[in-house]
Amino acid sequence: MVYYIKRITMSGQSVETSFIDLFPGVNILYGSSNTGKSYVAECIDYLMGNEDNRIDDNKGYDTIKIEFDVDGSYLSMTRKLNESYMIVDSCVEGIDSGKYNIKGKNRICHVWLKLIGIEGRHRINKSAHCQREELNNRAFDHVFVLREKKIDAENSILLPSEFSRIPVTKASLLFLITGDDFDDGKNYDKPEIREAKKDAVISFADNQLKSIQEKRRELLTNSIVDSPERIEMRIEALLTEIEYTEGEIGSLLLRNKSMGERSLELDKELTECYVLENRYKSLQTQYRADLKRLSFMIEGEQLLNDPSEWSKECPFCGNRVDNQTADSCVTAAVSEVENLSAKMKDLKSVQKTLKNEIENKLREKKELKHQMDSIEREISGELRPKIQQLRSELREYSQALSFVSIKNAYETISFQIRENIDVYKSDVAHPLFKVDEYFGEKFVTEFQKIINELLIKCCFDDYRTSQFDVKSFDLIVNQTKKKSFGQGYRAFLNVILSMAMQEYLAKYGKYKPCVFVLDSPVLSLKEDVDSSNLASESMKSSLFKYIISNPCAEQIVIIENELPPINYAGVHMVKYSKGNGFWKTMP
Repeated sequence: MVYYIKRITMSGQSVETSFIDLFPGVNILYGSSNTGKSYVAECIDYLMGNEDNRIDDNKGYDTIKIEFDVDGSYLSMTRKLNESYMIVDSCVEGIDSGKYNIKGKNRICHVWLKLIGIEGRHRINKSAHCQREELNNRAFDHVFVLREKKIDAENSILLPSEFSRIPVTKASLLFLITGDDFDDGKNYDKPEIREAKKDAVISFADNQLKSIQEKRRELLTNSIVDSPERIEMRIEALLTEIEYTEGEIGSLLLRNKSMGERSLELDKELTECYVLENRYKSLQTQYRADLKRLSFMIEGEQLLNDPSEWSKECPFCGNRVDNQTADSCVTAAVSEVENLSAKMKDLKSVQKTLKNEIENKLREKKELKHQMDSIEREISGELRPKIQQLRSELREYSQALSFVSIKNAYETISFQIRENIDVYKSDVAHPLFKVDEYFGEKFVTEFQKIINELLIKCCFDDYRTSQFDVKSFDLIVNQTKKKSFGQGYRAFLNVILSMAMQEYLAKYGKYKPCVFVLDSPVLSLKEDVDSSNLASESMKSSLFKYIISNPCAEQIVIIENELPPINYAGVHMVKYSKGNGFWKTMP
């Protein structure tokens, strides 16, 4: 997708809002010093995710907003000073509106990478030992936004000032060129960490091996020494014997249960017998009382020889009796005595029979108890201990069989550990990623051609030869390293190098930023720059002519104090002066 910056706005609660409108093509901001021109570059860099705030918040500004045109669609980014997030308002397909962080999840770098066409997440190598980090636009922004403080750097403008970040920037530029992150999906440690882990793993494996050998010796000492086949045969025999003994116990328990049930029946029958016995005793008592009464009547009759003296009333029932009735009562009493005597005789016979029955039942119950006790003694005293012993022996043999399996497993594991230790000891280091080697002959040749053409067309003073050094990622001009030139010349060569990278990406690269910012490319009218160190007028004029006629990006923003006298037709020009600068509050 193609994008360009439409407007940059600085605002605050107590100041008048400042803004600048920009357009596709070349935009030149020029004029007096200290009018806020460089703040344009600082605003762009800050919205690209710079963690440092280089904007003076004492001037009252606290919010920066940049508005973009992205293939005709609107996109804006807004960030407050000293905040670690920004708000994106997007009408661009594939870029969501919302809050984006500088670090952590949902980072703003993902938006900037999408703007230059990079989809998804990519890890790039940050060291020769293949340690990786996620691709971030901050690794290469300095190449395409040349800030005033860095434009005359002695080291390569393509590389960061932090030495440790150089491999990251080179790998990021390589990704822009090739589209390849060279990520094999694996995670690699630094050599010293890898060796420490390796030693730790080997030491741990050795200790595990020793522990396994000790356990194996314990198994051989404490377990049954026999072949697995014989152990299995003994286990089978023990299981059969346990099953038979448990069957015996089951049979005895069934017998015991049956006898218990019979004992309960006897208890019930004895209860019934005792009830009958009590009833017979009560009946016997009643019979005896009746016999005593009848005997008394008969004896009374024998005493009364004179019937005339008999009472006219019955002494028992009180009814009047006559002589005939008295005779019949005595006769009936005698008859009743005979009847009761017979019943008494029968009752004694029944009582005797009942007594015998009770005695028989008690003997049977006693015998049942004896048999049940005998069964209980046999079960608890013989059979259960026998099963416990058999099961104990079964556990020993089962454990022995398990020990055989464990011993075999220990032997297998020990063999594997030894093999792994040997492999780990002989394991070669992981492949190195020497990023300079990926900038091969083709890149150097074509890049050198672009640099040579730029130096010629931009009229570098007394230009004879140039060389791009891959190791330093910098220029050697006329057999002189760039850092040996004065400030103005260094700034000029840094601009040439950055433009060369833009043109190379446009011709051969996979991805290329659309915005290119140059702050003070020729260091004109800088108080701290010796005039002898400034680029010549012909170099300045030629550089500006070339940029205007051959823009290396969809949008170029040049910030300069004084411009060379050339034709600026077709260029969007913005002139700042004291009282009419980018900021509305003056120092």
